[in-house]
Amino acid sequence: MEQSHNAIVAQEKSKRKKNLYALIILSAFILVLAGFSWWALSEKNKAAYQSSMAADRQRYAEQQQHIAENERQMADLQKKIAQKANEEAQQQRDSVKILYDRARAAKRESDRARHIAEEAVQIAEQERQNAEYNYKQAELQRDTAERERRNALHQRDLTKMANDNAAHLYYVALCNTLAMKAKNQYEDKTLNLRLAKTACDMNLKGGSTTINADLYDAMLYAMEQNNIIKPLNINSSSPIKSFVINPSGQIVTFASNGNIAKYKITGNGKVDNIGSIELNNNGYRVPVESAQFLTPSLIVYSAKDRKSYLIDINTQKRTPLSGANDYVQAVSALSTEKSSDGVKQFAVAYVGGKVAILNINGNEPIAQKDFNVNITDIYYHSNNCLYVLFLDGSLKKWNPSTNEIKTVLKSTSPIHAYKMAPITDKHLLAVCYSDGLIQFVGLNTDSKGPKMVAGHSKLEILLYDPLSGFLALSSADKRISLINTNNINEKPLVIEEHSLGNSKVKCMSFNNKGVLFALTDDNKLRFWDTNPQIYANGLSKMNLTSLSDTEWDLIMGHEFSER
Repeated sequence: MEQSHNAIVAQEKSKRKKNLYALIILSAFILVLAGFSWWALSEKNKAAYQSSMAADRQRYAEQQQHIAENERQMADLQKKIAQKANEEAQQQRDSVKILYDRARAAKRESDRARHIAEEAVQIAEQERQNAEYNYKQAELQRDTAERERRNALHQRDLTKMANDNAAHLYYVALCNTLAMKAKNQYEDKTLNLRLAKTACDMNLKGGSTTINADLYDAMLYAMEQNNIIKPLNINSSSPIKSFVINPSGQIVTFASNGNIAKYKITGNGKVDNIGSIELNNNGYRVPVESAQFLTPSLIVYSAKDRKSYLIDINTQKRTPLSGANDYVQAVSALSTEKSSDGVKQFAVAYVGGKVAILNINGNEPIAQKDFNVNITDIYYHSNNCLYVLFLDGSLKKWNPSTNEIKTVLKSTSPIHAYKMAPITDKHLLAVCYSDGLIQFVGLNTDSKGPKMVAGHSKLEILLYDPLSGFLALSSADKRISLINTNNINEKPLVIEEHSLGNSKVKCMSFNNKGVLFALTDDNKLRFWDTNPQIYANGLSKMNLTSLSDTEWDLIMGHEFSER
């Protein structure tokens, strides 16, 4: 009995031992199964991440995961069965192997899915790069098209500008040709006016806002031919030596016999004598050699006996000037606000080379200097210094207070210098020479400014009008040039010989409206508007017949067949 009991116990121990081994083996398989399951799940998640851009493959991986989960549940079930019987362990091992194979298959599928996803990503990236390239190409083509469009517009603008310029040049040519034709002599004098008016019309059609020198001359000639512009005949028993236009617009003349007269211009273009001044000469009747208006009411003159005097028209007083027994060559006033006519002192230059500074109320020089060289002109600057111009072209600045002399311009011999004019509003001094050139000098710095051609021959008289900005210059070839100092590069207007009666200018004066008056050596007084638009407006208001086609072809020829 005891042996049978021991055998039963031993048998039970052997059975429990076998069950324990089976349980250990089953646990090991379960652990292996769990490891494979965890590994498969990890691979599945990785495959799911990689296949985010390939949705179909992701769903397939999820299906495989679901199958793996079912297999895991089956493994759990097998684990329970293995706990019941040892012989079921082998079946469980087979199930684990099947599950392992399926997991490997799932991994292969997930690897394939990941590979497909990676290829899809690469394809997508390539397509994105292709899209960017195509976009950049489209942008480049658009920019090229825009550039070509702008070039086309630019070419169109250039073409329009060329056409406009061609039209402008055509009308300029018409204007200049008509202006030239307007300066011919015709039996019908109104034809000159009609041609000048047509030239003005062509100038406007060409887009020009200013009147050129040729058109200005044509308008003057046409109006002269029709007596619209004509010289003023002043009834003077003696040749006039000098004249001035006073602030009231009256003409004040000084004749060689010493008579002073005032005139006004009437509406019909004539002059009326409105008064004469008879000075108490005490029997002194020596003819006048030279005379210059210091101001509209002050005259400095020299008589044939080389004695010089200052005449105050307002007081009718004549004061002899001492300091030189020579003819007066030039005078210049120092302007202040404390004296009659704004003048307190003035300077006188004599032909022989002497200069003197004098008070208006006295005849004794305040200061004097003998340069012993021919002086042609002087300018008494407001800084109390005197600019002295010499025949050899040199310009010196003399300070009477210190007797200091500064050379501003050196000699230009054999080219001579004759006159100068202060352009006070621009702080310049214009010096003219015998070769027709003008040299500008800065009054503030005494430095050389620009030089320009102002005439074709010797420049003899300069006059500046601050109202119009014109610098008027008369030359030996019997012409007057008008330089616009507000635009010094603008071509000067020219008053030609025909407007001067083929006579030389003796002296000039501007009135307070910018009209230039000139006394010529035929003892006639002529005047011109320095604003050409006034003449152009006058022509436009005239009831002039337009040129007929026959007249146009006859006068202009066939090179300008169209109007």
